[in-house]
Amino acid sequence: MDQLVLTTYTIKNCKTITKNKVINIESLNRDFISTGNIGCITQISHGTKVPILHTIEVLDWYTGGPKPEILK
Repeated sequence: MDQLVLTTYTIKNCKTITKNKVINIESLNRDFISTGNIGCITQISHGTKVPILHTIEVLDWYTGGPKPEILK
């Protein structure tokens, strides 16, 4: 029989996850971060100075739209 595993996210757990995400992202030395998840944008923005763009902003820019303000 399959088992159901439940995970509880605590504040400490979330901080650890964010810290690990930021370390991994910053190790890549990219010009910006892109994600389509507003929760990720909010969470990651508290741990890095690297600009974060929503995926739609990147698609707009790459298809002829204006350069996002955060990158100017």
